Amino acid sequence: MDLNQERNQEINQEIDYIKILKILWSRWYWIASILAVCTICAYIYLWYTPQTFSTSASVKLEQENSEISSLFKGGFGASGGKSVESESYVIKSNILINNAINRLDYRVSYFIVGRFRTKEMYPFKPFVVKVIKEDSLQRYTGSFLFKKLDNQKFQISVKDDQYNLSIKKNFGEMFNLLGYTMILTDSSKTDFSDYYFKINHSEDFINRVAKGLSVRELGKTTNIMQISDVDENPYFAKDIVNAVVKEYVFLDEQTKSRGANSTIAFINSQLRNMSNELKTAQNQLKDFKVENKISSIGYYSSSREKRMTNYQEQLVNLKSQNINLDIFEQQIKNNQDKVYLNFNIEGEAGAFLKGLIDKLNILLIERSGKLVTYNEKSNPILELDKQIYDIRDAIIRNIKSFRERQNKYIANLEQELRSADASLAVVPGTEQGLTNLQRTYDINEKVYTLLSSKKLEAEITLSAISAGASVVNLAELSFKTVEPQKARVYSSALLIGIILSLGLILLVRIMNPYVYDKETVESLTSMPIIGVVKTFPTKLDKSNKQVLSLEKPKSVFAESIRSVRTNLSFLASEKNSKVICITSEISGEGKSFMTINLASTLSLIDKKVVIIAADLRKSKMHKAFEVDNDKGLSTYLANQHQIEDVLLQTHVEGLDFVPSGPNPPNPSELIQSERMKILVDYLSSKYDYVLIDTAPIGLVSDSVPLIRQSDINIFVIRSGVSRIGASTIPNKLSREFGLSNMVIILNAFSNDSLYSRYYSTNYANSYYESYYYYADYSGYYGYGYYDDVKPSWWNVVGQAKYYFKKKKNS
Repeated sequence: MDLNQERNQEINQEIDYIKILKILWSRWYWIASILAVCTICAYIYLWYTPQTFSTSASVKLEQENSEISSLFKGGFGASGGKSVESESYVIKSNILINNAINRLDYRVSYFIVGRFRTKEMYPFKPFVVKVIKEDSLQRYTGSFLFKKLDNQKFQISVKDDQYNLSIKKNFGEMFNLLGYTMILTDSSKTDFSDYYFKINHSEDFINRVAKGLSVRELGKTTNIMQISDVDENPYFAKDIVNAVVKEYVFLDEQTKSRGANSTIAFINSQLRNMSNELKTAQNQLKDFKVENKISSIGYYSSSREKRMTNYQEQLVNLKSQNINLDIFEQQIKNNQDKVYLNFNIEGEAGAFLKGLIDKLNILLIERSGKLVTYNEKSNPILELDKQIYDIRDAIIRNIKSFRERQNKYIANLEQELRSADASLAVVPGTEQGLTNLQRTYDINEKVYTLLSSKKLEAEITLSAISAGASVVNLAELSFKTVEPQKARVYSSALLIGIILSLGLILLVRIMNPYVYDKETVESLTSMPIIGVVKTFPTKLDKSNKQVLSLEKPKSVFAESIRSVRTNLSFLASEKNSKVICITSEISGEGKSFMTINLASTLSLIDKKVVIIAADLRKSKMHKAFEVDNDKGLSTYLANQHQIEDVLLQTHVEGLDFVPSGPNPPNPSELIQSERMKILVDYLSSKYDYVLIDTAPIGLVSDSVPLIRQSDINIFVIRSGVSRIGASTIPNKLSREFGLSNMVIILNAFSNDSLYSRYYSTNYANSYYESYYYYADYSGYYGYGYYDDVKPSWWNVVGQAKYYFKKKKNS
């Protein structure tokens, strides 16, 4: 029949999720092994990785200043509330952390030497190290190994790249060692274990604290921040968090009061000077009145009195502004935080000064933020310091310029007053002298009163200042492990193991270049598959003699050969004698093996079969029949022998054989000769089946003439040996030579699910599947039907249970 009709029938393939599971299960031991390795790695990681612990405290930020301080907030302190984000920079600054460390007992760290790692003992002290003196230039920065020898003596060793020394001393004895003068005191906790101790400086802990310190807002609009620290030592984590909280509150209060204290100190110095001047003026006025025996003298004219009083008020105001400028200048020079202009300056000078102050405050905030990451001597901080210095200098110069203008106004007013005094020449001398003394006293008194008022304001502000933050909860000791978390480590290890195992299976499948199952062949070709032949049940020798003996006729292999034999009867059914050409892509794919098997099974059903070994280059088929290869097809085609001379009977009834003969120099030409066609025609008239074993078509072209004149062409693909490209060759041959009789046999199918295709073929619309019958035996694990199928353990257990139950009931 015409196979073109079959070839044109479309085969549908659908994803089979059961097959996907079988693919994965086929290498369950890979998955189990990788998971076991990942679990062991996770266990080792947990064993060797130090645990870290976390604790936290909470601090509330005050949104507003007190009512009293708000009256003067423009002069001496910052105004408004604080944000958690901005305050976090302050908390993480090196200055605050260093001050917090100074609150702890950090001077000496003690460590106990364990089997796998050394553990810090803070705050416990197995012995006490008291540092009496140290040489900052020669001090040792490493660790000292301590070993207690007895109740009186101990040994200290230092071994590193620079030092290798050991000394023995008595407890309580002062000694010098590597730049330190120290005394070691025994305690009740000192045992004979190995310990390390290290003499610290506060700077040594800054990186340790900064690394684990974190600040976050507990909730939106709550203005409560949580300060946490993560450390390998839970005691240290608790103590450092509490120290940071206390230092932050203390620093906040100190910062607020710094401006007021500086102002009060400056005003006190000015008050002392002004007090002396006021006393001098007062004494002079008093002495003048006593000397002249007068109590008071009226001014000689009201107009002059008003004019001089106006000059005096202007002079007092100008001197007051100068005092304010002096106070503000002191703040600019001494204050490292935000600064505020505490008086009004009219005009462009005031606007320019306020702009400089805003820039200065922005740079101060930026510097505070960068101190979290950088130290005081780093380039980014030094650059900011230079910018801050330049703006401070510009503000001071601006103040100086403004003060010079003020002094000119003061000089002008004083000149006006002197002119007014000159006009008093017409007034008697006693009244003129009294007027001069009274005016000097009044000016000094008003300036002194102004300074006293400013001091009172600063003192009221200082008394009202309170910390802008309050402690809600202090940190408590917590042994809750932050890292590593066992559950997360093990779950991550299992996840990684699953990904690696699945990745390995996927990688093996992707890198696999071979055909393993019929679905792969069906996805690449439209040629029909007439059989899937299982692997031979026993090991084959090189001559394939076991095939002829038909070992284990009840095996799966034997049954698969019979299914191929059955399907052959449907091909070219209109012909009484069938010429079957068997080929493959390369050597080793089993074409000769399949030829012998088919011939043997056909002879069992009383068919007359002859095999032609047409591979004139490398045929070994004569070894299977144990005959000589001195004469055969090559000698016949070369006119050296006749058909009767090369046609041999085998020991299998109904099966004859034509060996290949000696290797000729021109095999391709001999195969294409007329004598080959005569041989095939003659044998087809005598036998029911003529099986021609040809040379591999993927290597040489010898078999092309035989393929074109055969009734059936079988292309053998061997599972695990044939490359995927081999599945496309039947299509190419059929298209190139116009063949309609090409079929495929999948040989040596071993049912390895790993390489199987995850598609299942839907034959609902397939013509040839309804015409041909065969089983692919994939996934067959039946019990007791085929001789070579081993029963699964659950079947054995089930049979045993059934047997004992039946025996018990009987």
